[in-house]
Order: sequence, then C-alpha cells, then structure tokens
Amino acid sequence: MTGRDGRLRDFSVPPGQVSAQFLAQQNDVAHELLAPPFRALWQATREPFLQPIVDLAVPRMVFDRALLLGDAAFVPRPHTAASRSEFGRRRRNCRTMVRQYRRFQCLRQLTVVS
Repeated sequence: MTGRDGRLRDFSVPPGQVSAQFLAQQNDVAHELLAPPFRALWQATREPFLQPIVDLAVPRMVFDRALLLGDAAFVPRPHTAASRSEFGRRRRNCRTMVRQYRRFQCLRQLTVVS
C-alpha cells in the first residue's frame, strides 16, 4: 500500500495519505453497495485510512498439554476495538437508566393518591 507521499507501507495508509484515485473509487463503491447508514458514515469521514483485514490462524493449537485459544491462536481483527467503545456507550446508557428509574421511584413515593 502506497500513500500520497509515495512511501510504501506494509500494514496501513494513515489519514491524509490515501490517494485521491482510491477515494474516488471508494465513493463509487459506497454509493452502489453500502447500506444508507454505512454510506453516510463513509461520506462523513474526512480523512479515511486504509488497513487490511486478514485472517491468520496458527497451524497447530494443541502442543502436548498446552492449548492456544482466542487471540493467542488467531489474529484479532482491527474492528474488535470497536466492541470496547460500544461497551462504554452501553455502560453509560445503563447508568442513565438506573438513575432515571431511581428518580421515578422517589417521585412515585412522594405522589399522594386520593
């Protein structure tokens, strides 16, 4: 992969270095193939970067009494980091719901029903 600066890179092309030709091609692909939410995400990305996603597994997972599992046996993909931010967002949402529920319970106790 080569950036605008002509530098050959092994693993990724950083933001601001993706060629105009590739960006034009990707715009066409986004318009033709992506669902509207993903198309909007692509269009909103000011300086995209490139990073290939590859699958790589070890040839053996069992060695006598040792066993390789999970990330030790397979290369985690870059998008797995998104699950961490998703967890944080959901945790914040859960905290908000708990606070709102507690407030509701307090208000309910204060309400006089005749």
